[in-house]
Amino acid sequence: MRRGDWVKFIWLLAAIVVLLLLVFYAEISERRGAARKESELKAFYPEVEEDDVGYISLQKGTSATELKKEGERWLVKLSEERWFPATAEGVKEVLDYFIGLKPAELISTDRDKLGKFELTNEMALTVKLASSPEAEEPLAVVKLGKAGPDYRSVYARVDDLSSVYLLSGNKNSVFTRSAGEWRDKHPFHGNQSEIASFTDSPAG
Repeated sequence: MRRGDWVKFIWLLAAIVVLLLLVFYAEISERRGAARKESELKAFYPEVEEDDVGYISLQKGTSATELKKEGERWLVKLSEERWFPATAEGVKEVLDYFIGLKPAELISTDRDKLGKFELTNEMALTVKLASSPEAEEPLAVVKLGKAGPDYRSVYARVDDLSSVYLLSGNKNSVFTRSAGEWRDKHPFHGNQSEIASFTDSPAG
């Protein structure tokens, strides 16, 4: 290769390296500009408390699970107008996760990127908390998308807003269980008063 060709090649290689560095710097700058430390971000629904919630809906695509509170116990809907006792541990996991939920990081504000995080209305798991099944307005609506880079976090957004956040803790495997898996297999375990109510009365 002639000297002049070597010089052109070196300049071309240098230009490519500089271009790659600029692209890399731009991506890092954009991420840092969008990112917020956890201490600077507010809870999604700070005003909602556990006692306010009497209904939970978890829906992804055509699959949906409904839970409602009656008195001190939770029920899960297994068929049209048929409700059965729900596992208390499962409901507690939902409430513990979403009550006071605070994002760890703001990732994006670009609505066109929702699909990248599986946060479109069609792809996301939509979780609604309400005071009752008949409530006109929910107390909270959070959409959960795909797992974060470490698989222990998850991408999320609030209701129909375009801002994408990263949440610490990924419990999608729990929240996407079928309605039947939410049913309490031992609904009367340790509850003598409820067992007694199902005891046959002596013939009179």
